[in-house]
Amino acid sequence: MVEGPVKPVLENNMKRGFVKQVLSGDSVVLQFSVAPGSPPNETTVYLCNVVAPRLAKRPTENTAATPDEPYAWEAREFIRKKLVGQTVTFVREFTATSGREHGHIYLGGTGLESAENVTESGVSAGLLEVRPGKQIDESTKKLLELQEQAKEAKKGRWSGDEPTKHVRSIQWSFDDPRSLVTKYGGKPVDAVIEQVRDGSTVRAFLLPSFDYVTIGFSGVKTPGVRVGTEGKPEEFGEEAKFFVEIRLLQRDVKVILESTSNQNFIGSVLHPRGNIAEFLLKDGLAKCLDWTMGLVTGGGEKLREAENFAKQRRLRIWKNFNAQTTSAPSINKSGFSAKVVEIGLCDSLSVLKDNGEELKVYFSSLRPPRREGTDGALPVQTAVRTQPRPLYDIPFMFEAREYLRKRLIDKRVTVMIDYVQPKQNQFPEKTCCTILFNGQNVAIMMIERGYAKVIRHRSDDDNRSQQYDQLIAAETKAEGEKKGLWADKTDQANTLRVQELQGDAQRSKQFLPYLQRSQRIDGLVEFVASASRLRVYVPKESCLITFLLSGINAPRTARIGPNGQQIGSDEPFAVQAMNFTRYKCLQHDVQIEVETMDKAGGFIGYLFVQVERGVWKNLSELLVENGLATVHFTAERSSYYTLLTNAERIAKAAKLGIWKHHVEEEQQLIDDNQKQGNDTTERKLELKKILLTEVYTGFRFRCANF
Repeated sequence: MVEGPVKPVLENNMKRGFVKQVLSGDSVVLQFSVAPGSPPNETTVYLCNVVAPRLAKRPTENTAATPDEPYAWEAREFIRKKLVGQTVTFVREFTATSGREHGHIYLGGTGLESAENVTESGVSAGLLEVRPGKQIDESTKKLLELQEQAKEAKKGRWSGDEPTKHVRSIQWSFDDPRSLVTKYGGKPVDAVIEQVRDGSTVRAFLLPSFDYVTIGFSGVKTPGVRVGTEGKPEEFGEEAKFFVEIRLLQRDVKVILESTSNQNFIGSVLHPRGNIAEFLLKDGLAKCLDWTMGLVTGGGEKLREAENFAKQRRLRIWKNFNAQTTSAPSINKSGFSAKVVEIGLCDSLSVLKDNGEELKVYFSSLRPPRREGTDGALPVQTAVRTQPRPLYDIPFMFEAREYLRKRLIDKRVTVMIDYVQPKQNQFPEKTCCTILFNGQNVAIMMIERGYAKVIRHRSDDDNRSQQYDQLIAAETKAEGEKKGLWADKTDQANTLRVQELQGDAQRSKQFLPYLQRSQRIDGLVEFVASASRLRVYVPKESCLITFLLSGINAPRTARIGPNGQQIGSDEPFAVQAMNFTRYKCLQHDVQIEVETMDKAGGFIGYLFVQVERGVWKNLSELLVENGLATVHFTAERSSYYTLLTNAERIAKAAKLGIWKHHVEEEQQLIDDNQKQGNDTTERKLELKKILLTEVYTGFRFRCANF
């Protein structure tokens, strides 16, 4: 670049500086050290008596893009590859009226005589044009000679090639940024970093396509350099930016485009020593960013380790870090095995441990489908039904529950406790776990199908899933494929229309003929109220019914009244009987036979559970056989009466359950007669009026108080 000098400098003014950036073939940004621990001073210097072609400029809001002059990129690259990252000697020849310093840059050597004059090298390569000033000194004469040699050798801009062949075709913006991500398919791409916007955002040219991209580092976030209305940097923001500039600015790197964010890209920038994000974290200049951690190529484990390294040493942004004590001091990292007995609302499971203890566990860092209206608010309940039914009313809730139920119910899983969430207001304490089924994380299985989302924890909150980054990656995949909860709004009508018949005798009566018509109907047990009272979903009729087991009389549990108060007490073996029914059929596919209905609209009949593949057994029979119910007289009219009486006989003989202290009738008569024979007291008769209700053969009858 040539400008008129203000005053020639007769003596050489030499400086040693570090080359930060090459702006063009004839302008360079140098850094000069001031004091240890202080940021260096920066100066832009210009090569004297030469001019380089002008580089293209990207468009702004007010100006259009300008193209390269021919050979502008080649000239810039020639100087960049020589100088960036090198310590050079700058000899100032003069200072222009604009204040710009012009001179020569020398690279290497032990002195100026043995060092490479970069200006001469650029002219010899045919990439810089000599523009002598009013006075031609020896240095300028040499440059003119070198230019003539370059012309004779047809080098660079003197080659005679079509000039347009040496003008880049630059793509400054993209209508569909994701198409570029798809184009490169997660593979490393050559690039030159053109600008460091902040410690975790850079601008780069992809090579050889010259796509100009803004890339945010995946998995990390550094402090900002311009925050608030005054544009002040956050603490360590400038230091993080300098850290990246000194290592990446105008360096040849590899970038991996992993996703998009608006018109920008999210990706990994690979320094020759590895992912630059890892080094930022290790030096305490960045924090892990959860929402992009799942995008990191190869996983985010190294980034987490680097962050922990800085945390433990309290480096920079972690200078005030205090490690939180875990909320679950007795966490079993190896986990324990248990059987799944119930699926909650897609965020929890009830599992039965080997010692008989039942435990409700929640998926760590997982958020199930939520009840939302079109504007994100809770939908207004209608006057017809005020009782909320999240399983059926929330989009994808039933579908997600069924996905878990069909795979996990009655199966063994491995439970690894991650943390315990303390009780908060109306929410109980939650044991949050990573749950594995056949070695696979169940939460990941849910999230990658779009049946759940990932909870975004605070950066200082370590109470999260031990496979949190994998959860984020699964969510990103589901979002990209628009699965489940990520589907378009028009596709989100995935609710289930169910008619509730419990407690509605009139409507139940209308369904009775349809349910009686089929010998056996497929059903799904949704709730167990007692050993013989259940709530069953009938897919064929899309209805939810109350179902009472016929032919038996099971012990009753205490009723729960208002405010959760217990009314009465449990009958002997009532809890055991209820648990037996619950573990046998809750959330299992069953078959039902409907005989009749009661006054309250409950359907009465027999329910069959699958004890092994293709083998179904009457639940009433199983309860009686295990001494958890007795045969009711109404069973005599049923085709299952013989099975039930045989089962009761087996339970009596084995003294199971309620028959634990049972004595056979013959033995009881003998004992009673012996007691009467030994009883010397006068026999007293107590007569009562009764009402005969039924009479059977063998001198048997049933009666009621009159």
